[in-house]
Parts: sequence; C-alpha cells; structure tokens
Amino acid sequence: MDRAKAMVALAVFVLCSGGVQAQRHKVGPTERIRYDNDTMLCPRGEWRLVFEDDFDGECVDTGRWQLRPWGYGSYGNVQEYNTMDNVEVRDGMLRIEVRREDRTARAVFWQDDTVRMGDGVANLREYHYTSSSLWTREKFGYGRFEARIRIPKGRGIFPAFWLFGADPWNEIDIFEFWNNSGRRYDATRSASLLHATVHYDYDGDGRTDMVHTQHRGVDYGDDFHVFALEWTGERIAWYVDGELIREYYSHYRGLGRRPSGCLLERGRRYRRSVIYPRDAMQMILNVAVQSGEDGPDDGGALPVAMEVDWVRVYAATP
Repeated sequence: MDRAKAMVALAVFVLCSGGVQAQRHKVGPTERIRYDNDTMLCPRGEWRLVFEDDFDGECVDTGRWQLRPWGYGSYGNVQEYNTMDNVEVRDGMLRIEVRREDRTARAVFWQDDTVRMGDGVANLREYHYTSSSLWTREKFGYGRFEARIRIPKGRGIFPAFWLFGADPWNEIDIFEFWNNSGRRYDATRSASLLHATVHYDYDGDGRTDMVHTQHRGVDYGDDFHVFALEWTGERIAWYVDGELIREYYSHYRGLGRRPSGCLLERGRRYRRSVIYPRDAMQMILNVAVQSGEDGPDDGGALPVAMEVDWVRVYAATP
C-alpha cells in the first residue's frame, strides 16, 4: 500500500505481510556480503535535537514545511486533492482537515490538462474530497523522529506520518491507518491497527519493494499518542508512547536470522537486508482519502482532522 506521490512513477511492491500483533523482529529479503574493514553501524553519541515545531504560531512555518498541492494517487487508491487551504495552526496545534467538497484541478501541475496519467485519466480532473500534505523542506538521515498526534477516524480516512526520499525510492512509514479491502468497516478496529512499512528500491530499477507489519493497539483516535521511530545503520525501531512495537535490522550474522549487532567484523560473512532505506528523506504529515470499496460512504461525518501537538527530529552526535 502506498500514498499519493506526484513526482514518482507507479511502483510494483513485493509484499511480506505481517500478523495483527506486533512483530518486533521481521526479516525481509537479504543478500550475502563481506566487508574489507571493520564497520560500525550504530551511533556512539547521544541524540541531539535538530528540528522542532511546537506549532505555537498563527500559521504553518513555511521556512520549515512545504505545502504540496496535487491530486495524483498511486494505483488510484486515494482520491483527495491536496490543497494549501486544508491546514491550519490554532491553539498550539496543527490541524490537517479532510473535507467533502468539489474541486476541478490538475493532478500534477507540470503536465498539460489533456495528458493521460498512469491511471488512464486526464490530468485535469474532478475531485470530491480535499486535504493537505506537509513535507519538511529539510532532508534527514539516520535519527529519531517523533510526534504527538491524534489521528482522525472515519471510513476511507487515511492518516500517515512518514519519511520519503526519491532517487532511489526509500521510505519508512512511522504509521499509516487505512481500511482493509473487502472487510466491513469498523471505526475502532481501523483506528487501532497501525501499519508500519519499509520501502526501498534496492536495485535502482525504479520499482520499490517493501516489508510490512501491523500492530494492534488502542483506539489511536480517542486521544493523543507519541509515535516515534529510531533509524540507524543497524536498526529501525518503532515506538508508541515509549513502547517498542517493531524492529527491522540491516544485517544478520552468517546465513542465520540473528541480528549482527553494531560492529561488522572485517572478512566475516553477513546477510544484508536489501530492503533497508539508507538515504536522507523528508518527513511528511498528511491525511489521504481512500477510493473504491474502501472509500468514504454517504454516512461519513466530514470534516475530520488529524491534530499534531508537536514534531521533533534528533540526530545522533558523533
């Protein structure tokens, strides 16, 4: 599953699906590798704050964030048009609001109206829902990313907190909440099932593979929760309110499935995860609207909003 990305061609995913409960150690595809020198994967220092937004002003700080208007969803699985009008800062909180409203607009601004997009529909098209998508102007490498968020609930409502970088495509979903295709919608069930996914175009062919895990928690729409991710050269770890819910490693010892630890010894054989993001990425907050049988129904209560109390990024000191 993937979100709207106007700048990237449609991708083909290799899905390694997870169970409902947290899978703290899940292994994706690996390749054999040896290193000519000892290699340290883990940071040696403490986390150092490098980005922070408490949303205490009166509007989005456009020195920190970009508002990206577009309406092109990969695989046609989202249908909102992202505007610069559906986001506000109020009472120390960022709000990204989904509305039911009609809009005629280009899916991507750099193509002519009549150009057929990858979904077979002309670039200039009709939309019936609007939302917003915020991207940091800065890209971040290995670090700790965290935010205090209350997610919106409702059939077809698709909130996400994630990292993305192109060339090659690499992505880490800190969380996504979406309806499961073909299942009867249940608001509490959907709002308690957190999707944590890693994407990486490891061979540079323009198509991304992924390893996906689900975690069943509380109803995250009832209150604010702190969602965090630690990403280093050795491990990616997901946390909710300080609880570790998933781990994904970059290297394993020998031919087995034991994580290598921080130090890779010269000449020793390892297995390296081929789906492991290694490139700097932007941090993104957005709420999409699903389409088809997973989309909103006429009984859905809109508008709804994702509320963000604060966002922080830490880098490891040398």
